[in-house]
Amino acid sequence: MAIVWGTVKDHRGYVDVKSEEGKGTTFDLYFPVPSEAQATT
Repeated sequence: MAIVWGTVKDHRGYVDVKSEEGKGTTFDLYFPVPSEAQATT
């Protein structure tokens, strides 16, 4: 998990964690989408 967090942080994203007893835990990873001006080809 530390490696995942480091990678997400390096890309200016974030992790949302939801845990529900008896159902489990969900990890959602979010990364920003660069605008066309920032995109490289």
